Amino acid sequence: MSLPFLPALSKKAHLDKTLERLLHYYKNTQQHRVTPVLDKAAIRETVRVFYFEQKLDPEYSIDYIINGLRYFSVHTPHPKYFGLFNLRSQFPSIVADLITAVFNPQLAA
Repeated sequence: MSLPFLPALSKKAHLDKTLERLLHYYKNTQQHRVTPVLDKAAIRETVRVFYFEQKLDPEYSIDYIINGLRYFSVHTPHPKYFGLFNLRSQFPSIVADLITAVFNPQLAA
């Protein structure tokens, strides 16, 4: 199954579900650890399931990527992150990134 060839309604359903999961993370970032538990075996096992020749269900892929980022990344938007001064992405800039991704403007075009 290839996402670009999904019917428009299916694309909307995937986008709605993705936005729901991302908004949940945005609202509840403080519930996660600031830093991940670094377990090399778990990380390798997590990425091992993906092969470029294999087609995966978009919903499964989206969930898998979000979960991987949630468990294996440093959460710089976390209120207790005191590393470099990294501001949390604000909602208008997230929407702007989404618009840019859809239009894919090319400066050299």
